[in-house]
Amino acid sequence: MKICVIIPYFGKLPEHFELWYQSCANNKNIDWILITDVNRHFSPVENIRVINKNLNWVNDLIKNKIDNKYKIDSPYKLCDYKPLYGVLFEDLLGGYDYWGYCDMDLIFGDIKSYFSDGMIKQYDTMQIWGHFTLIKNDPIYLYSLLNELKDNFELEKILHSKIVWAIDEYALPAINEKLGKKIYINYEIIADIIPFRKNLCISNGKRYVFKYENGKVTGYYLDETKNLKTEEYMYIHFQKRTLLVSENISTSEYYIID
Repeated sequence: MKICVIIPYFGKLPEHFELWYQSCANNKNIDWILITDVNRHFSPVENIRVINKNLNWVNDLIKNKIDNKYKIDSPYKLCDYKPLYGVLFEDLLGGYDYWGYCDMDLIFGDIKSYFSDGMIKQYDTMQIWGHFTLIKNDPIYLYSLLNELKDNFELEKILHSKIVWAIDEYALPAINEKLGKKIYINYEIIADIIPFRKNLCISNGKRYVFKYENGKVTGYYLDETKNLKTEEYMYIHFQKRTLLVSENISTSEYYIID
C-alpha cells in the first residue's frame, strides 16, 4: 500500500519545523512531498521529497487543472483547495494508492500503526479534518470531488473569496456521503489541543505533558485519583499555538509541555 502526503507551504517555516520534519521522516512507510519557496538546506531523507516552487507555480496549476479564473493571493487560502490536491498535483502522485494532506502544526507518531493496509483498503477517505486526511488515489473519484464541489458547494464563490471557508472540513464528508464513499473517522487517536487555553488540554479536559520517543507520541496525565496515566496518539495537533523549541534539542526524543 503506497501512500504519499503532499504539503504546499510558503513563507516562514514554524519554529518547530525540524521536529515536524523528523516525525514525517520516521514514518518511513509513507512518502512526503514538501512544496515550498523557502530557500534553505533540508536534511536529505529517503521518504521526503522537497520541491522548491512558489505560489505562482500553484496558481498556474489551478488555472490549468481547475479554471483560469481562480487565483490564490495568500498561502492560507490553500486550505480551501486541499480536497483538490489530488487533481492539482496528480502529476506527482502517480503510482500511489492513497494521497493525503496535512498541516505543519503537528508532530506525528506512528501513523501506520493506526491504519493497517487491510483497513485502509476498506475506505475511500481516512479522517476528514484539515490537519490530516488520506484519500484514495482514483482519478474518477478525485474528479467527482471536484465536480461535486462545483455543483453543490458554490465553488466559484468560495474559491474567489479571500476568506478561508475550510471546505476541507465541512464539505468533504457531505460529498463522500452523496457519492456513496466510505469514510473512516476516529477522533480519539488524535491529541487535538484546545486552542486559547494556557495548558495542553484536549477534549477530555485533562492537562497533558507529551513525549516524543522512538517515533511515537505519548500523552501523560493525572486521572481523578491523581494516578499517572498514559495514552499513545497518532499525532498531536497544536492548533494556533506557537512552540518555543529549546536550543540543541534532540529531534528523536523530547517533551512537549505548556
